[in-house]
Amino acid sequence: MDKLLNLGFRESARAEIINIQFQITISRNEYSRNILYAFVVKRGDDISNWYIRYIGHSRKSFRNRMSGYQQGNGQAVNNRIHIEMRERCISGEEVVVYCLPDLFNMQLHDLHLDVAAG
Repeated sequence: MDKLLNLGFRESARAEIINIQFQITISRNEYSRNILYAFVVKRGDDISNWYIRYIGHSRKSFRNRMSGYQQGNGQAVNNRIHIEMRERCISGEEVVVYCLPDLFNMQLHDLHLDVAAG
């Protein structure tokens, strides 16, 4: 987890159960594109007890990508992550989504490097 934070990943959303519905509430990077993101289960304040459950990438906006996980439809990974994160929230665990937007605007010989594509 330390490595992700050092790279620039920042808390950007939380998965919660609100009125018996699974929701992902976005706090920042809503419209960022070409992103990397990580679902993290936090257990207390000690970072050594935080568990990265899934790391993904998207060229879509962060909001659009999180919508797929919130609904749990479409791609098989959407459903798998939806089910796991929903169950973790129901059991009282804290689920946070960290995002690394394309802040660096990295280029090599006048070509933009797509961080999300690796």
